[in-house]
Amino acid sequence: MVKTAPRKKTSQPLEGSVLEDRKENADEDTSKSRKAMPAVLRVLISTLVLVFFAAIFTWYILWQQYSKDADVVWNFIQHKPVLAGYSYTVILLVMCVIAAVTWRPFLTVGISFVLCSILMYINTQKFNYRDAPLLPEDFLMADQAGTIVQFIDPWSITRLVIGALLILAGSVILECGMRRVFGPHTKNAEWWERHSILPRVAWTMVALAGLLMLARPVMHYEDDSERENSEWITDLKFAHWNQKDDFADNGFIIAFLYNLGRFQEPEPDDYGEAAIANIAEQYTDPSENKKVSLDQVADNIIVVLDESFIDPEILGERYKHTGGDVVPNLHKIFSKYPSGYMYSPGYGGGTANIEFEVLTGLSNYWAQTTPYVTSLSKLNNIPGLVGNAVSDGFSGTAIHPYDGSMYKRSTVYGRMGFDSFIDEKTIQYNEHEANGVYISDRETYREALSVLKNGDDKHIITIATMQNHMPYDTAKYERRNFKLLNVTASAQMFEAYLETVHHADQYLGEFVAELDKLEEKTVMVWFGDHAPAILNEYVDSNNPELIDLAHLTPYFIYANFDLNGLYTEKEVEKLNLARGFEIDAAGVDLPVVTPNCLMNTLYQLLDVEMPPLVYLASQVCEESPILAPTYSRNNEIEEKGVLKDYRLINYDILSGKKYWLKI
Repeated sequence: MVKTAPRKKTSQPLEGSVLEDRKENADEDTSKSRKAMPAVLRVLISTLVLVFFAAIFTWYILWQQYSKDADVVWNFIQHKPVLAGYSYTVILLVMCVIAAVTWRPFLTVGISFVLCSILMYINTQKFNYRDAPLLPEDFLMADQAGTIVQFIDPWSITRLVIGALLILAGSVILECGMRRVFGPHTKNAEWWERHSILPRVAWTMVALAGLLMLARPVMHYEDDSERENSEWITDLKFAHWNQKDDFADNGFIIAFLYNLGRFQEPEPDDYGEAAIANIAEQYTDPSENKKVSLDQVADNIIVVLDESFIDPEILGERYKHTGGDVVPNLHKIFSKYPSGYMYSPGYGGGTANIEFEVLTGLSNYWAQTTPYVTSLSKLNNIPGLVGNAVSDGFSGTAIHPYDGSMYKRSTVYGRMGFDSFIDEKTIQYNEHEANGVYISDRETYREALSVLKNGDDKHIITIATMQNHMPYDTAKYERRNFKLLNVTASAQMFEAYLETVHHADQYLGEFVAELDKLEEKTVMVWFGDHAPAILNEYVDSNNPELIDLAHLTPYFIYANFDLNGLYTEKEVEKLNLARGFEIDAAGVDLPVVTPNCLMNTLYQLLDVEMPPLVYLASQVCEESPILAPTYSRNNEIEEKGVLKDYRLINYDILSGKKYWLKI
């Protein structure tokens, strides 16, 4: 019998090896059948995608900016092709920078569109509520977005978020599909080749260099040397006193770049430690040894910023209304105490900037930022009225019946010298006006009175009210007593505003009556911070007199003891006429000034010794009483003598090396 040899078993590793070989062969066959697109062609197609969509995004941004009016957009492109082309190139270069990071053209398009949508949404909302465009410094308040969002329709935010997510998801899906068209990656290549490190670096450097070179003439337009370099950008012009016109005339992209360049105030000529020291010596009140300090004249000092409070009776025929005097208590106070009209640099907003000027005696005329956010929050010691009073033995309390973090007040107030800060979370009296969203002025004044009556300390109290804050119809009164006689686009909102300011006037009268009862000597500086953003018939009129009228707010200095007079009504009438204001109002015996002049006016009325900064401000207010871009209309005020010294101090404290704070 023939024996056969046993059959050998095939090992498992051999089977695995065969399968792997077959898989590799299959991959090679697939790779051969689907070759990668040449790199040059891939870059060319990607670039064309960016070029095409940059044009769409330029149109989209202009369309959103000009209230979705296609005719206005076409008019801008046809009549200002260089500006439109400049904006397009900026957008394209920004997209190129994003593309260098993602290295995915369609994902870049998706991200770019989402960014454009978010920017223009914020810009639109700010225009709706503040009548002002989006500025670079607004992003410094990103941590307060939660507070700001409550003014906005939540459904519009939801639509924005859903739309952004859908766009990003779509761009990712499209990118995955295009990977099949472009071909497979080379898996066996080195990591820098797989991730295209060298092309990315080169692409980034070229895009950034081009973007910086293109943006520099606009960002540094205020520099004489750079202005010459911008001459090729025809139709380029800026009037920084009117941001609405800047954005309308130049387009969103160019105006935003211009403001980005103005974020840091340029250093004035002759700035240095020696110059600041010389100013400190020069501006010492020559009669300070003959005068007493604040604490010897007053027991309580109160500073009240009344939100959006104006005197409707001085607006003229365009805003005539029924119902009689809207603010009778204000006019009664005008007849008894030093009073006048302040030229507010803001309109419809900018409350913190007005408050900054009043409390510090400094001016935002040159910096044109939001000092609370950009400068003061970084200082350990902020000079001004509060610090002066605290050093004289006063206890400082700040009251703002709203979110204490807005404009970084919770940080800034402490560095001004306040011992305590009462906001909406800590205020005892917190009833809202007519079921509105804001705590009423009556409650805010009650809180101040409780502080004044608490203990035997001398007090300095600042109040920033909220009752009249936009939207001006949040309080739902049973009826409106004042009807506008002329039909305007904002007539209903204006009538709602008149009702709420009428109630604010009532509470002001009540507050003054309570102060009259105090035994302690009490003085109060009261002012409206800015007009409500519903006077567009004046602000957009191109008539300087009407524009100025929309910037006037009332102010007065009350005391429950006798004050020294500074001017007669006749003298003030002449001063105001010389400054371009013909105001027909009884009891006006303080001239039109900007907020930076209110502190030194208080010192003059009390006839007390002035610290150097207050004395300097008093000299400035004699020569240049109105420092506001809307008033000067871009005609630069000649900076010499006192005004030059004042600017150096402003620059030193807000942007410079803080020599003044060390003296």
